[in-house]
Amino acid sequence: SHIGLLQNESSPERGITQYTYENNGNLRTRTDANGNTTTYTYDYANRLLEMVYNGGSEYDVTYIYDNADNVRRITTPQVVKRYGYDAMNRVTGDTLQIDGQEFRVSYDYDGNGNLEYITYPDETVVQYTYDNENRVLTIPGYIDNNITYHPSGSASLFQTSNGCQTSVTFHDDRYFVKRIQITPYIMDEEYDYDQSGNLTSLTDHLNGNNDQVFTYDDFHRLEQFLSTNYSTHM
Repeated sequence: SHIGLLQNESSPERGITQYTYENNGNLRTRTDANGNTTTYTYDYANRLLEMVYNGGSEYDVTYIYDNADNVRRITTPQVVKRYGYDAMNRVTGDTLQIDGQEFRVSYDYDGNGNLEYITYPDETVVQYTYDNENRVLTIPGYIDNNITYHPSGSASLFQTSNGCQTSVTFHDDRYFVKRIQITPYIMDEEYDYDQSGNLTSLTDHLNGNNDQVFTYDDFHRLEQFLSTNYSTHM
C-alpha cells in the first residue's frame, strides 16, 4: 500500500475508479468502473513514456524527450505533435501533424525573456506588451486597456475587446482568490477556504445548482466533493 496515494475513487455517475502505483509512487494503472485500464510507463528519470489503453488502442499516447528533459514529440495513432526549443529551453514552435497536413505555431520572446509574439498557422499574430515588472499589460486586439494587478501579483481587473470585464477579489489575510466576476452575467463565483488553505466551498451567484462543497481528512487530502448534481467520495 502506498501511503497518501489515491487508491479508489467512487462517484454515483462514474462508479469506482481504481489506481495502482509503482514502488516510487508513479501512477501505474487506472481502471474505471467498466474495466477499462490505462497503463502508464516511465523511463529511468521518471518521465512519462507511454499511456496504453486496454493493451493498445487508438487512444494510446507516447512521449519522446530531448537531453534537457523537454518534450520533443507526442504521438498518437492519429496525431503527431513536435516541439522546438531555444538554448534557454523556451518553446520556439510546435507543429501538429494530422491527416498528412502540418500546422505550425511559433513563439518569439523579448529581451527580458517574456513571450512577445505568437504566430498561428493562419498567420494571425498575437502580441503581448509588459510593464516594468514584466507583467502582461495589454494584448492588442484582445485586451486593449492596461491590466490592473493585485499586490499579490495576480491580475485583478481587465476588460476584453468584446466588452467583457473580469474582476478578481482576494481574501485580505492570505491573498487567496475570494471572488471572480465576469460581466455581463457570464460568471460570478465566490470561494471559501479552511485555516489550512483548503478550498471548502464554491458558491455560484448566477446558478445555485453549481454550488460545491469540499471536505478533507486530517492529512488535508480531499475526502468528499458534493454539489447539487454530483458527488464523489475518495
